Amino acid sequence: MKASVRLRGIIELISDGKWDEARNEYDIIDSLESEADEVHRDTVEKLSTGVFFAGLGGDLMNLAEKIDGIADSAKDSARTLIFRRLEPSEVLPLKDELCKFLNSCEYAVSSLSEAVRAIGKGREEVIAHVKETEMHEEAADETKTNT
Repeated sequence: MKASVRLRGIIELISDGKWDEARNEYDIIDSLESEADEVHRDTVEKLSTGVFFAGLGGDLMNLAEKIDGIADSAKDSARTLIFRRLEPSEVLPLKDELCKFLNSCEYAVSSLSEAVRAIGKGREEVIAHVKETEMHEEAADETKTNT
């Protein structure tokens, strides 16, 4: 989640022509993505070493992979923005829509995080967070489609 939140900062910095600061943000995202990889490995290892949530191990491993993919995507997007060296004039017309899209993505990731935290607390709470995640994901898809 931290990596995806920082991606919006890179867009802001590029649109202001602050390439050194944008590169520093990329380095932070790269580091956060590496941390996410470690968490993913630890999670898979724990899920693989015993009976955990009987019958749900495979689903939880799949969820861990998808969550890791969020950090991977943030890093890949940041790398594209940094190495493409877009001019601020190329970013400015899209800045508001990109930030709107990323805000929806951030809200979706936050809701997903709450859903994961709610596992074991009760089905209703998990489902409420999953529905919220889907709502934010649909908002992001709509922004992407209309841009």
